[in-house]
Amino acid sequence: MSVGVSVKIPFWLRLFNLLFGVILVILSGYIIINVGIALLSILLLFIIILLVSGIIRIINGIFDQHLSKKIRIVNLIIGILVIGLGIVVWNYPLFGVEILIYLLAFGLILQGVARITVGGADTYLVGWFRAFLIILGVISILLASLVILAPVLGEIMLVFLLSWGFLISGIGRIATGFSGYMLIESS
Repeated sequence: MSVGVSVKIPFWLRLFNLLFGVILVILSGYIIINVGIALLSILLLFIIILLVSGIIRIINGIFDQHLSKKIRIVNLIIGILVIGLGIVVWNYPLFGVEILIYLLAFGLILQGVARITVGGADTYLVGWFRAFLIILGVISILLASLVILAPVLGEIMLVFLLSWGFLISGIGRIATGFSGYMLIESS
């Protein structure tokens, strides 16, 4: 029979968990209160990421002499396409929101798979926590499937899932930070 054992975590990690947890909880509340601003902020961040990553690809394609000519050309083409996508999203924000909805759904699926994998494979974790991770993973995959099947709900779900994700992660971080311990399983 295996037993749950508490392992003390370093002070700096406790502090990080507390601060990051509080930030996540505050962001969660802000997103729920300001849905429109949250969507606009997410969209603006998406546009900035597209433009900056496109520019970086072009710069690498032009100036990185260590890359083969084919790779440099591919970098240039991808950079131009990504910048073009950023401009399209800027001019057609609803298209950008749709892209973000599908990216969110894909991210939730990956997160769900990761939680199920950790819950099923990491035997050092306490049994109830492993089961909890598996349940959270299944819920993430189901919610992502709902977003994919009903994209009309995607915009609302984008905001609320983002908010709930921040809230749940924040509470978990705060709990870890306050307790100063992490439960692991020992045999």
